[in-house]
Amino acid sequence: MDDEENLHPVDNVANNEEEEEAVEQERRATRVQRFTCKAAAVAGTSEDLKRLVGHFAMRQNFEWKVKRSNNATLHFICLMDNCTWKLKAVRRDEGTYFQVRSFVNEHTCPLEEIHSRHRQASAVIIVEVVAPRLQQQDSRLMRPNDIIADMKTMYGVQILYSKAHQALQYALSLTYGTHEETFKLLPSFGYVLE
Repeated sequence: MDDEENLHPVDNVANNEEEEEAVEQERRATRVQRFTCKAAAVAGTSEDLKRLVGHFAMRQNFEWKVKRSNNATLHFICLMDNCTWKLKAVRRDEGTYFQVRSFVNEHTCPLEEIHSRHRQASAVIIVEVVAPRLQQQDSRLMRPNDIIADMKTMYGVQILYSKAHQALQYALSLTYGTHEETFKLLPSFGYVLE
């Protein structure tokens, strides 16, 4: 039995690659189902929907742009020309939330091309991605290089040091407040010390 497997190692590699591809397709389908469920019930502003679509795009390794945006609708399309991927959402219930009206999750562009500098990797999204790690340890001890490494391992996205630094500053301001806010508190601390 072992001899037969050794006779055709190329066939075994092909089977393993096919199995890995099937598993990856199943994972993507599961992510799509979770995304459509979340997006269908998304509450809040257009920025909330953009963040949600941004997370989805980074996981699926593609980039999007807004084709049309106004008070009532948001229309996202793939960044690559002639790609069929699109998502349309409309504002519902007197403007309290967006509802996805149509979602075509088929790409005609090559998704194998890795988008190393992802345009949807904003400081806000980066903070949301690394937030669990920031909560586990003191965020003052985290460095921009740690954020760069996390984004590379989690999403395969290479971000610039300046963007990682901006995300870290944003996380610190969410946790401890801005420099201006803390500076305003100094007189009250001085009064307590006297």
